[in-house]
This record gives sequence, C-alpha cells and structure tokens, in this order.
Amino acid sequence: MRLYNFNRLWNWAKRTQFGKMIQHEEDLPLALDIHKGVQFAPSMAEALGRGLLANPLPRLAGSLYGYESRRWLQPDIAGVMDFSGTGSEGQFNIFDWFLVDTIGFTFGVAGTTTPAKVDFDLYPAINGLGTIIASNLDGTYGTVTAPNATTAQAIGAVVYKSLMATGPVLCKPGNSIDVDVATACTAGSSALAFVLGVPKPEEYLNLTAGYLGT
Repeated sequence: MRLYNFNRLWNWAKRTQFGKMIQHEEDLPLALDIHKGVQFAPSMAEALGRGLLANPLPRLAGSLYGYESRRWLQPDIAGVMDFSGTGSEGQFNIFDWFLVDTIGFTFGVAGTTTPAKVDFDLYPAINGLGTIIASNLDGTYGTVTAPNATTAQAIGAVVYKSLMATGPVLCKPGNSIDVDVATACTAGSSALAFVLGVPKPEEYLNLTAGYLGT
C-alpha cells in the first residue's frame, strides 16, 4: 500500500483556487463540493452566496449541510389557531433568505371526525399579499393532511411534511407563508402550524436583498 504525506497534500490544496475558500482541514469536503458547483470564488462566504441562492444546499454522504442550523419561522399570531373551521389562520412573515424544508402542525385540543388538511402558500409580500408564488409551497405541494382523525390529531400530536422530495423552497426577504385550513376537523381549536428550514449562510448585504439605508 502506498503511503502519502497529508501535509504535502494539504499544502498543495491551499495553493489551488478552491483552496482559497479553506480555513481549516475540516472545510475540505464542503469546499470541494462548492467548488464543483460554482468554480472559483475568493472566499467561502462569497462562494456560498453565489451558489446557494439558486441551488439547494450541497449534499455530502446523503445528508444536507446546515441541519445543525435549522430553525423555525415565527408566526405573526400571538395565540393558537382553530382547525375546526376553514379559512386563513395566519402568516409567517420572512425577513431573511430562508430555505423551507419542513411544514406541519400540532394539536393542543384533539381534533376528531375528519383529518385536517392545511395549506401553506408562499406569497411575494408580507401578510399573504399578492399572487401565490407557484412553487413547492402552493395548493398542490404545500399541503399537509393528517393521516387519520384520531391518533394523528391527539393532544400533542405532530403532523408534518418534508419537502426534500421536491427540493427545499427558497424564500426571500419580504415574502410570507400563509396558513390556510382547507379541510377542517371537528374540535382542534387549539392548533399551531410551524415552518422549519435553514437560513442562508451569507451576509445580508452580499445577497442584495434590498436597499441599504443610511
């Protein structure tokens, strides 16, 4: 078996174009994946900003980078939602570049009789204004339906949908996600919808999201 000197390889890698993105040896797998997708960039931050605005997070060993940074969006209502009737139940206003990968809801009061169906729609403006953006968060792909009316709607039950099959949805600052009950369940008056995802790993200014005030 041929032995190799890692220090020599490491020194060589640092002199290459993609090596300019590397600060530590641990950065090598991520830097290589990014370099394949966006080619040369003067820094890891700029490479992420260039490549990840239009593309999902790169994969490594079957997993996504950034799961450790996953967070939830804050709903614009102070209380709970009522899944016993149809209609709009609130919004998630978005003020950062954000990749949505999971949507769902949970129960504080058990739902009964009918499995609830909840629609998550992406809008171009806050508070659900404008025309729905046709993407993975619309009336076709952005729906979550409880698998049954009893155990899946018990107190504390969590019903969710992963968007990984169709790809995480990129949301921009100024967008909003409207939560609409398409099919009501009996009871379920103390429910709460949630949106989980990963924020963009880049400085806000570099993403040219808006206008820099003075």
